[in-house]
Amino acid sequence: VYKKAIENLLPTPAKSHYTFNLRDFSRVVQGCLLLKKESLSNKRTMIRLFVHELYRVFYDRLVDDQDRAWLFSLISNIVKEHFKENFDTVFEHLKDGKKP
Repeated sequence: VYKKAIENLLPTPAKSHYTFNLRDFSRVVQGCLLLKKESLSNKRTMIRLFVHELYRVFYDRLVDDQDRAWLFSLISNIVKEHFKENFDTVFEHLKDGKKP
């Protein structure tokens, strides 16, 4: 995500804060490392945390709907390719307001 972000989410005068660096990458990793082993009930818990941290670090900075859609698509594809899970299935509990 970090590499794709620095290639595709370039700073402009209107988006001068679109400057991503390795500190952003480390924030995602640090956030994931805060999960205690006892709280890790299954693979989907880790996926949800990973996606949450990506959104917290990268998505929250975005000001353009097109950029947000691009990042959402990127994260969805990463979940599918690397975790072998469907993004909608991992977060389907949110549709009904149920707890995971």
